Amino acid sequence: YHNEINKNQIDQFVKFLDNLEIKKKYKYFKFKNYYKLITNNNSVAICIRRGDFLNFNSNSSDQFFFDSIKFLNDKFDNLSFFFFSDDMIWVKKNFHSKNFYYVDLKNKPSHLNIILISLCNHAVISNSTLHLCGASLIKNKNSMIIYEKEWKLAEKFNFIKFSHLAKS
Repeated sequence: YHNEINKNQIDQFVKFLDNLEIKKKYKYFKFKNYYKLITNNNSVAICIRRGDFLNFNSNSSDQFFFDSIKFLNDKFDNLSFFFFSDDMIWVKKNFHSKNFYYVDLKNKPSHLNIILISLCNHAVISNSTLHLCGASLIKNKNSMIIYEKEWKLAEKFNFIKFSHLAKS
């Protein structure tokens, strides 16, 4: 199913949002701003799930995200990093740079995050099915989707485990 979604359909969705009379009062106004930033930059989705994962010690390590950002910066030019998280306060406290953007669509439908993640060129993801859905829809043929821990689901998509990058 996900192969049927393309950039043209997303563009049509954004045009539809333009026609909403109440768009500035409605949830899609922020979405459109993020959409423009992501599609006009060499974008990387940084997807950090914390919330309930902290209770089970299942969250990805901070160092994984720092190392992945450094790896991508060394490999590609002019990257912009877009952070998606259920704990944006923590993200803003720990990750800051002029090319970092915080996609804060709190209390908005989760499919908006999936769409925005899918528009990025690359992604670094926690073990989260929401983030995996967005990353699996990235259309860039040269994309790098990086995850940290053993995760059978990510392996099915041929994503790259970070420890494999460190060895190469």
